Amino acid sequence: MSEIKTFSMKTDGDKRLSEHFTVREFACHDGSDTVKIDMQLIRQLETIRAHFGGKPIHINSAYRTPEHNAKVGGSKTSYHMRGMAADIVVQGVDSRTVAQYAESLGINGIGWYEAKKFTHLDNRSRRVRWKDSGSNVVKTFGSPSPSPTAKYTNSPLVGYIRLVPKHSGQRTHCIDRITPHCVVGQVTAARLGDIFSGTRAVSSNYGIALDGTVGLYVEEKNRSWCSSSNANDQRAITIECASDPKPPYAFKTVVYDTLVKLCTDICKRNGKKKLLWFGDKAKALNYSPKSDEMVLTVHRWFCNKSCPGDWMYARMGDLAQKVTAALAGTSGTSPAPAPVTKKCPYAEPKTALRYGDKGNGVCWVQWHLNQAAKAGLKIDGSFGPLTKTAVLNFQKKRKLAQDGIVGSKTRAALKKAVK
Repeated sequence: MSEIKTFSMKTDGDKRLSEHFTVREFACHDGSDTVKIDMQLIRQLETIRAHFGGKPIHINSAYRTPEHNAKVGGSKTSYHMRGMAADIVVQGVDSRTVAQYAESLGINGIGWYEAKKFTHLDNRSRRVRWKDSGSNVVKTFGSPSPSPTAKYTNSPLVGYIRLVPKHSGQRTHCIDRITPHCVVGQVTAARLGDIFSGTRAVSSNYGIALDGTVGLYVEEKNRSWCSSSNANDQRAITIECASDPKPPYAFKTVVYDTLVKLCTDICKRNGKKKLLWFGDKAKALNYSPKSDEMVLTVHRWFCNKSCPGDWMYARMGDLAQKVTAALAGTSGTSPAPAPVTKKCPYAEPKTALRYGDKGNGVCWVQWHLNQAAKAGLKIDGSFGPLTKTAVLNFQKKRKLAQDGIVGSKTRAALKKAVK
């Protein structure tokens, strides 16, 4: 989604928009102080730069004032005037090749200027392609060259790029898994880059910083060093997520929401319609996904670690549900199965329970919600957001007061539903 920001050349000229671009590069050539820039365009340019091996991108023209746009013969509705367009040259790369790759990213406005040897990109709301002139509309610029890397793309959600050499080269397996991790620290995107550039033999494809910024550290085409399993990482996109430094290693809301968006984007670009969570190591690792399915795996299955932390592990089913819903498919989750027995192994609480409570009484609530409403909750004795949501849904269905508190009436309804 476009995100237009306004800058001043006087005060912001040398300000970095990303690792490789500054405000000055996008300024109008008439010397105006005001500069409008679409931050989505910056992310797309960083993705293009990374795809072509980090080759520099020269900005021929970006923001234009209406006066300067008219002077150079620009369209009266030019997206340059909104800060949503750029005419670019990737050093050493043919302009058509750049246009072809831009198509694979889903950029809507693309113009290939063969004679002038540059590519126009803009984030208009509808898809348009043209060659040399806006009036010379074409359907497509053709498929990218069928090189070994052409089938792999990187996410347009990336806001920070620092490619590190710690990877095993191109994958030996197609992408059909996603493995979220916890960093065990509330870190920035730059700090993650520092960690991956240090002495430890560790890296991930993506990282999500504490403010929700998505970092790219190993391109999707390459196998990262993240999950203590060569077999898993050859087929998985790995994502390190900023988390609390202590158990249960909780994520900030913005980090979790970004994880949902990033997983959705990864699935979409790789032709997947469902994200599956089995909650069982043997079943997940022995499952052969269909061509439109992606499987969630976790680091703790491959070594003696708690990663991605109990907080995230309890939400893996929720992650799968949200991503699959966003992909407009059916729920691809396999929630934790309800116990076969109808006899609850936990003592019924004597007092009302609510968000933040812990103990065996909460286990009783979670067990009954799994039995009565197939909530798929992890029975961990912690009344967290997922348990509260399940309580509210149960209360709504049973026409009880929707307060999220498990008092005597809600307990009685839960017991009746399980009988």
